[in-house]
Formats: sequence, C-alpha cells, structure tokens
Amino acid sequence: MKIDNLLIIGAGHGGYTAAADLLLSGCNVTIYELPEYQRNLFPMMKTGRIKLTGEKQGIVNIPHIEVQIENAMRKADIVLIMTHAKAHQRIAEMIAPFVKDDQAIVLVPGYTGGALIFEKIFKRYGVNKRYLLAETNTLPYASRKITEESAVHMKLYLKQMLLATFPAKYNQQFLTIFQQLYPNTVLAANVLETGFNNGNPVLNVVPSIFNAGRIEYAKGEYYHFQEGVSPSVAKVMEQVDDERMLVGNSLGIRSIPYLERVMQTGYVLTNESWYDMIATSPHLSAKGPETLEHRYLTEDVPYGLVPWYDFAQGHKLAVPLMTSLIHLASALMGEDYFQTGRKMVDMGLEGMTPVEIQEFLVNGVR
Repeated sequence: MKIDNLLIIGAGHGGYTAAADLLLSGCNVTIYELPEYQRNLFPMMKTGRIKLTGEKQGIVNIPHIEVQIENAMRKADIVLIMTHAKAHQRIAEMIAPFVKDDQAIVLVPGYTGGALIFEKIFKRYGVNKRYLLAETNTLPYASRKITEESAVHMKLYLKQMLLATFPAKYNQQFLTIFQQLYPNTVLAANVLETGFNNGNPVLNVVPSIFNAGRIEYAKGEYYHFQEGVSPSVAKVMEQVDDERMLVGNSLGIRSIPYLERVMQTGYVLTNESWYDMIATSPHLSAKGPETLEHRYLTEDVPYGLVPWYDFAQGHKLAVPLMTSLIHLASALMGEDYFQTGRKMVDMGLEGMTPVEIQEFLVNGVR
C-alpha cells in the first residue's frame, strides 16, 4: 500500500492541524470539507498558507483543496476522516461509489464502532474493491484553530494513540504504514478496543451535564475543567469509567483505566486521582464551551455513551450512571439519544455473542 497521496476529510481543529503537520513532514495532502462547512477552508484559501504554532511550528503552503468527493477519492492512497462522528454514516455513503483497490480509510477517531459503520454501508453499496478500514481512539493532537485565521496552535502532539484495522488480521501490516505518518501509534487488538478506549465520553459528559446552567449563563467565559470539575464531580467521572470498563471487559475488549491511559498520551502530569489529574493538567485549561450545542454532548453521548450502554443492554449489564447521563443529555438537548445514538445493530453486531464478535472483528466474516 502506498502513502504518496493523503486525503483529509474535515477542516475542523483536527483536520486543519493534520494538514499543516503532514505538509510540514513533506506529505502530499488534499483536503475536502462537506459543503455546508466549506467556509472552514476560506482562511487558508485567502492566505495561501497555514501557520502552525505550539509543539510543532512552521508555515506551509496550503494543501490541494478539492470540492468534488469523486475527484478527492480518485487519487487518495490513505483517507483520514477527521469529522464529528455524526457525519460518519453520511461520509461512508458519499465515498462508497469511489473507493478503489489498495486504499485505506482511517477514522481519526472512530468513536465506538465507526469502522464497522463504514463496513456495513460499503457492503450495502456493493463495494467490492480491496480496501482497508482502520480507526484510532483519538486525534493525534490537542489543538485549536485560531479564529478567522489560517493558523492553528498545537498544544500537544500526543505521545501515544491506539490504532486498529477492520478486520484486525491486517493490524500489524497497516501499523508499519501508518507509523510513517504518526510514529506515536501503537496497536489495539481490534476496532472495538479503540472505541472503548476513547476517553472523551468519560471526560466530557459529566461536567457538561452537571454545569449546564453555568455553561448557558457564561457563554464561553468559563473554564470547563478547572471550574466544572470539583472533587465530587470527579468521583462521578471515575464511576462512569468503572462502568465503561465493566462493559468492555465483559465483552473481552481490553478497556484500560482512564487514569492509566491518559498518562500515556501526555495530556496530564499526574494520575494520583481524577481530581488531581484534571486540576493540574496544562492541556485541560481552555475556556468554553459557549453553548450546550457542543460535541461534549452532541458527539460524546450518542457515539460514546449510547453504544457502550447498548452493549451493556445486549449482555444484561447494569450501567446506572451511563443510563442516567443519557436520559439527562436527551432532556437537555431535546433529542432522544437512546433512539438516535449508535447501537449494535448499526454496527452489524446484533444478536452476536462476545465470542462471535471477537471472531468477526479479527476475520471480518460473520
């Protein structure tokens, strides 16, 4: 598999940073954004440059910008999907007619079951090319675009992120390729292990719900983790993490304790306790969110907590805190996430035992 031409789908914080980082590394990069978000591309189109500051620094010429997905897919060796998880199904349907032999499609990250969503849709569309699906458990960076500028600040290049392919029998083969782009990558056993080790649903949802009134009142003049996570709130986050591990480990999916995994990324300075981990982190210090209409709820609940809850339901495991958080988020946002969130049936896993799921993840044959 070649890595001569990279396609990034998504021009948010992650996509912008990846474009600058990979261009700085000498890669040939094309970027595509969904039509309704193409305004994200205007600052780079205006200046012709992207400025990268922070842990990595430099100024690069902008990537090739493609507005037709067919053209973007035609020359791509590796496609990096760096969008809100809500867009996964739509993007899979958009690119399915244009997938080609020996092409890798990587969800960065996949949340829970992202690669399986793509596989199910590709099968429905009759895609018969020799493609490879993969996903990570996180973005490679902690970064922020600078508003209205063609610039991005990389606060952190993660020391480690997890990668798995679907099917997992290609894990080692693809790792050696992907590490040419991201040397900080290590293998997960499969694409559910990446999903169960995405830290965002545990980190973001509890303080967002417990501080909903503060978020709406402050309109961004609020330090979410420093103000929103007290020792008592941190206790709830820890118990939600316990529920996550209960579900994952019951399925035979290695679910690393959050405090252990987050130290491996470089995000925090200590993991003595949940409260100390957050209070002392130099990378959990940004202001906001400005509104509840934010990925902390619109992404981390339906594509993080809901699939974990659905796996628990399917295997008769009690997860009372997750259940309560989904109910509360649904009430706050006026959307029934139990209905609209990602579930086992969406991933093609309905009715399967843990052993059958494991075999499917490795071999890709149900």
